[in-house]
Amino acid sequence: LPGGDGLQYGVALGDRRSRIAGGLEDESVIAFAAASAVPLAQLGRAAEAAGRSGRAAALMRAAEALHDGDDLDDVLRKLCVEAAAGLGVERAVVWRGGTLEGLTAAASAGFPADVRGWRLGPGEGVAGQVSERGAAMVAADDIGRPGSGRPFGDVRAAVAVPLAWNGETRGVLAAYDSRPERLAPDAVPVLEAFGKLVGVAMRH
Repeated sequence: LPGGDGLQYGVALGDRRSRIAGGLEDESVIAFAAASAVPLAQLGRAAEAAGRSGRAAALMRAAEALHDGDDLDDVLRKLCVEAAAGLGVERAVVWRGGTLEGLTAAASAGFPADVRGWRLGPGEGVAGQVSERGAAMVAADDIGRPGSGRPFGDVRAAVAVPLAWNGETRGVLAAYDSRPERLAPDAVPVLEAFGKLVGVAMRH
């Protein structure tokens, strides 16, 4: 089925009794493809617009939490909630620390409350690698998992961005999910937008 950027969908016809006549040149098949492509393209554009709208709303709520909050722990927790919502994933964690001492979970969303205070050694997991490199990272299907035990045992996808100011990485914002397909291709720039707000909260 043709789309704006070439072929976006395919249709397959089958029958147990070999009754399908003709081939791809059959006019009825071509007509079906042309008729189906239009609403599918419209649905795709609507879903994309809804995703952008949802992310914008989450960013606005995160900015409001930053502006209105007085307690850092509460602000960081709310920013985790909105970062996860903006990405459409299950969980998010703000990690504090650096390359030498490792990272400590300062706030989270989607994890049990006792994740706060959880420690990662230097270079451990996606967050530890991002802290060491000072660059964003995406990992899926067991690559760079933060750990096999509780509470990260079911994590199969993660994206993390560094939190830095004054030329030094001071922490990491990471989002996690049990389903790799939920990480959007633009997950890094979206999480970076939330990371800037988290960095402001931690810096001040």
